[in-house]
Amino acid sequence: ANAAPLKKINDNEYEYYMKIGNGNYTFVNAMTGDLRSFKADNGDLLEEEGGTIDGQNQIYHLLLNFRTASCTINEIKSMHLWWVNSKQVPLTVTENSTWELKDYELQWVQYGRGKSQLYKFKMVETDREGNDITVIFGSYNKTPGTNPTESTPEDYWTMDVSDPTAGIGEFTFKFNLDYEAQLVNIRVMLQPDQDSYYHTVTLSESGE
Repeated sequence: ANAAPLKKINDNEYEYYMKIGNGNYTFVNAMTGDLRSFKADNGDLLEEEGGTIDGQNQIYHLLLNFRTASCTINEIKSMHLWWVNSKQVPLTVTENSTWELKDYELQWVQYGRGKSQLYKFKMVETDREGNDITVIFGSYNKTPGTNPTESTPEDYWTMDVSDPTAGIGEFTFKFNLDYEAQLVNIRVMLQPDQDSYYHTVTLSESGE
């Protein structure tokens, strides 16, 4: 069987952003040792093998809690670059857990009395009842600090789920000032095998 690791986010709680087709899926509580097998059943995790999921080859956010024997499987409807002035630019799924915006001309947005390079990412999920749920990915830092440069450490671009009640200018990132009016590629990566979720902003080969 093909096994995919899940990302541990708390004790006994795991998640994964992945494409799901129609078929039987079994979740296990560990990769080695004393394994217990579970299946998803209308929001519950039952200790059985081979639960059927009608995935329709869409991208989903799986959240499994082995302590409470519960699961959430929400379809991901969209991922957007979210500027501080609320302008949104859609990203496209390129593979499991990865979204990309290619050859995007980076122009600072009007905000207040000037222009701004502040941004976050907005993902919209839909639950089993058809309700939309907004998830904001932003910086670990509440205030953005200075603009990054080519020598900025990579951990600047690590992301966390932001407090939904935070101000639109809080927990934001800033773009490199040298990238203004240039074509860039933006990638959002929510892979479970990484220590943190993160994104990259690089100059596009089309614009170099």
